[in-house]
Amino acid sequence: MKTKHTVLLYTLSFLFVLPAPVCAQESVSAPQKFALVIGNAAYTQVSPLRNTLNDAADVMAALEGLGFEAELLTDGTLRQMAAAVDRFARRLGAAADSYGFFYYSGHGVQSQGENFLIPVDADIRREADLAYEALHVQRALDYLQEAGNRLNVVVLDACRDNPFSWARSGGRGLTVTSRQPPGSIVVYATSAGSTASDISEGGTGRNGLFTAELLKHLKTPGLEVKEVFNRTGADVSRASGSRQIPAVYSQFFGTAYLGKAPQAVSEPQAAPYTPPAPQFGPIAAAVGNLEVAAATAGTLNIRGGGLDRDVPFTVGGTLPISGLQTGTYRLTMNYRDGKTEEKTVDVEAGQTAKASFNYRIPPATAPAVASALYPPGNIKAGTPGYDSIPLSWDSAGSGIKYRVYYGTVNDPSKAKLYDIILDRTNAVIPRLEGNQTYYFWISSLDGVESVKSGAVSARTRPVPDEFVRIPSGSFLMGSPASEAGRWDGEGPQHSVTVGGFFISKYEVTQKEWKAVMRSNPSYFKGDDLPVENVSWYDAIEYCNKRSVKEGLTPAYTRNGDSVMWNRNANGYRLPTEAEWEYACRAGTAGPFSTGNNITTGQANYNGNYPYNENVQGEYREKTWNVGSGAANAWGLYDMHGNVWEWCWDRYGSYDGKAQTDPAGPSDPASSDADRVERGGGWSAYAQYLRSANRNYYTPSGRVGNLGFRLVRP
Repeated sequence: MKTKHTVLLYTLSFLFVLPAPVCAQESVSAPQKFALVIGNAAYTQVSPLRNTLNDAADVMAALEGLGFEAELLTDGTLRQMAAAVDRFARRLGAAADSYGFFYYSGHGVQSQGENFLIPVDADIRREADLAYEALHVQRALDYLQEAGNRLNVVVLDACRDNPFSWARSGGRGLTVTSRQPPGSIVVYATSAGSTASDISEGGTGRNGLFTAELLKHLKTPGLEVKEVFNRTGADVSRASGSRQIPAVYSQFFGTAYLGKAPQAVSEPQAAPYTPPAPQFGPIAAAVGNLEVAAATAGTLNIRGGGLDRDVPFTVGGTLPISGLQTGTYRLTMNYRDGKTEEKTVDVEAGQTAKASFNYRIPPATAPAVASALYPPGNIKAGTPGYDSIPLSWDSAGSGIKYRVYYGTVNDPSKAKLYDIILDRTNAVIPRLEGNQTYYFWISSLDGVESVKSGAVSARTRPVPDEFVRIPSGSFLMGSPASEAGRWDGEGPQHSVTVGGFFISKYEVTQKEWKAVMRSNPSYFKGDDLPVENVSWYDAIEYCNKRSVKEGLTPAYTRNGDSVMWNRNANGYRLPTEAEWEYACRAGTAGPFSTGNNITTGQANYNGNYPYNENVQGEYREKTWNVGSGAANAWGLYDMHGNVWEWCWDRYGSYDGKAQTDPAGPSDPASSDADRVERGGGWSAYAQYLRSANRNYYTPSGRVGNLGFRLVRP
């Protein structure tokens, strides 16, 4: 059986092996080896991941077994990730002969041809936020290239379906980097734009498919670095039945071993250039030699004697070339900062000509001092959210960046730092406690910080009582064909992305209903029992009346049997079918949020008919007080059983396409078309309580096992 992560999150790894010394043999002394391993799983705004921490821990252990000094970071914030990459690059830069290995496992997305790694606390509400809330992959690559060490391997197990609600185009995974460093190997765990499994084949392993195979070959003695990834790719393709085929891009022509090199094997010195055969005449062309040295990394172009070739060059390296035709050669070094340096040399028969390039990239301009910066002014707080406050401020000058500090008392010395460096004059500060006053200070930043600006205060809106914040994210909606009790209306499974929302912990109670509607239609009476025997239209009317009573904008407009939903309203409403299943699953992928079975101690249903031949349980033959059973992982009660729950959607078949915030069919045969109900009730068999099970009923119908719960934007 496939799990949610098999299709929803598609795992794609790619590796960069940065240049080894040009035309040089392996050093006799063993290189120093450093590793940075990051695994992110416990995301707060998007779906959590299953195997990433296992992958990170196992890769860490494998690298330590190969002699790497390794740092492990789990569930990292942007600030922690950036700091770890900086530390890693500095260690490599201090040891020019070192090997580096960087491994990341977690969410990653692409935008405008660039790749980003997602920290666990990222608050990415629109695509433009990526630059401020995520780690830019190119930034990490630039850090490692500037380190100038001997060899770097970067493994990103991070290319999954974009989990954010703004990803309307359905863009998948990471993109092939457009700035692949010279002398590198790039290995993708699957072809660009395809899915890769987040679990091993069969769904029982602790690692993703690519990493499971990679671990095998990292531990195989005596494999050259390219052979490690060649064998990994072949095994991934075989294990997936060619559904996942890694792609390899190579610009690395050296030889390197992550572990110990085979003792009995000596690497032959290949001639970098073979002179052309003589064209005419009895006398062969005379040949000579050339030796080129450079102080700074770049690409050397050699022209002359019928030769025109680009060769990558490492810092402090020397390039010997033998067997050149005699004559004049033009040498051009192209540096990363756009500068070039040219030399002309004459190669004579039997002699070695020498050329040296001495250009060095100048250090960055010293940062402005604090006294030269102006603190931003006119700080304003916008309309607060339940758990966030928008800020804006005046510019402190062209090109100036900012930091935000916040606290619950008017004292900057006790303030916390918002982790993101901003190059704009506005920000939404997320993940704040509801109904709490906060103070904010804005600081200019240009190498050093200026004096902080004055404080502005704002109070977050109180979170609705008995409601739970559901983070935005993606999931696999519907059930697999192998799930016991499934019917055709639950398929095909398809990827769905939903935005964040608040949903009530409990089904609407009779006490809540009576406070608004001044009546009680329920068959079973009790203030804490769920209201039932209500139609879909009754539930719509309750949502609007309660919204008006609490000073909110009603979500619905009704004209006879026609009901329109105003998505911009802040009033109460019914969940969409997709929101309901996403909230019910709470990150799970099995039949129930409780796993492969559910008991009558966890939910209220007809225990005479357990799921999939499990043990029978109690049949209460009535509703129970809301919250009497087990909550799911997101703190929601009675998502399985007690009463069926109305959803907004008109009922219709799934088309199998990936969707974002779907709201059901928009062209019913009539305005009175059947509406979806979910979750199962007190009289239902256990199989009808499954997370993917669907039911429908006429919107004007009322029965004693059908109620609802509420959503707030």
